[in-house]
Amino acid sequence: MNPEPVTVTAVELPGASSVGSMLAAASIAGGLVSDQQSLPVMLGAIGFGLPAPVDSVSGEAGSDAVLPGWADWLGGRQSARSIHFVTCAAIGGFVVVHLALVILAGAGNELRSMITGRWKVPKS
Repeated sequence: MNPEPVTVTAVELPGASSVGSMLAAASIAGGLVSDQQSLPVMLGAIGFGLPAPVDSVSGEAGSDAVLPGWADWLGGRQSARSIHFVTCAAIGGFVVVHLALVILAGAGNELRSMITGRWKVPKS
C-alpha cells in the first residue's frame, strides 16, 4: 500500500522550529508517514529498544558469570565491556534528552498531562 505523493509546504507552528513545523505538516498531510504515531514509535524503537537488549547481553557477557562463553562470541571480555559502555551511554543520552524536552516544553504542564491527560493550552 503506497500512499499517493503529497506536496507539503512549511507551516509555522508557535514555538516550533522550521524542521519541526515541516514534519508536523507532512505528518498531518500523510506525506511522510501513514499516521502521526509511526515515526515516533520507530525512532523510539531504534533509540531505546535496540540498545536495551544489547546492553543486557553485553553486560552479562562482560562479567562472564551468568552467560559463560558469550564474551568470546562478542570478541572478548573487553569488547563486551566496550559494547556495554556504548549502549549504556546511548540509553543515558536518550533519557537525558527526553527529560530536557519535557522541561523545555514546560515541566508542570507536561507532567500534569502525562498523569491526568489534561493539557492546558498556553495563552498566546
